[in-house]
Amino acid sequence: MNTNENAPAATEATHQKPRSNLIKKGTKRHGVISHFVSGGSPHRFQAERLCHDHTLNSTVSDFQRQYGIPVARELIVVRGFAGRKTTVARYFLTPDAQKAAAKLLEQEVA
Repeated sequence: MNTNENAPAATEATHQKPRSNLIKKGTKRHGVISHFVSGGSPHRFQAERLCHDHTLNSTVSDFQRQYGIPVARELIVVRGFAGRKTTVARYFLTPDAQKAAAKLLEQEVA
């Protein structure tokens, strides 16, 4: 039994700020989406170098969830640490998703 009736439920996210649906220029998210719109198809190691994103899988998931624009994936094998082969996802936008993402970027905020 909850002794404090005014306390928020454990499942409520009381510490999160509401997120804008606009993409702020100069942010990591803006860089990743711009890269996709220009035809880029990075995997996680390339995203670190090209977009300064160390968690591309989370950025892609967030992008899909917040904006409803699907990001396609293809599993590829690349050389990782010490030249060892590792499997990673290469992310890319289909032509329709590229158009939707380009429209989203047109609405960006400075």
